[in-house]
Amino acid sequence: IEGLLSTQYRDRIVVSWSLNSPYISHQEEHGAPSIKRRLEAARACQREGYVLGFHFDPLIEHPSWKEEYARTLDLMDRYIDPAGVIWISLGCLRYMPSLKQVIRWRFPKTHILDGEFIPGLDGKMRYIKPVRIEMYAFMKANLSQWGVEHGIYLCMESSDVWRKGLGWSPESSEGLSQYLDSLAEKVFSLNI
Repeated sequence: IEGLLSTQYRDRIVVSWSLNSPYISHQEEHGAPSIKRRLEAARACQREGYVLGFHFDPLIEHPSWKEEYARTLDLMDRYIDPAGVIWISLGCLRYMPSLKQVIRWRFPKTHILDGEFIPGLDGKMRYIKPVRIEMYAFMKANLSQWGVEHGIYLCMESSDVWRKGLGWSPESSEGLSQYLDSLAEKVFSLNI
């Protein structure tokens, strides 16, 4: 983040980090900075006036996933002011069927494919719908409790999953784009 911190340009920039549970970070995100290091970097950017975004994508079902994702949210609470967060995206693990063989070959000890997957309408393998909805509802409830009411959105999900998981739906990609633009307008006082 040194380049970000040394520049004078801070307007209209959202700096975002991908987050996961500490368990997934440790077991699966080989070579990536820890959750704590990412949040320390995000805090430094926030202190310098940057607007933040976070991406829980992919959310991965694993033993004690609720407790593990709650641990990440606890870390966020320690490091980040939720008032400076413009959006948080949520997306459950999904992949093209042909990728399964590649994942197994490259990472034979991985457990990310252990969940119950079905082919979605887009041809990607996805967790069954009740699992996705439960994960999204859990994350939304905990993020709302932390202080982020607006700006939580789903990646690549149908309107019914939006409604059941988050309680609302933008109805289309265009609707989501308009929603995110409206958040940027408010935060940056723009006319988009």
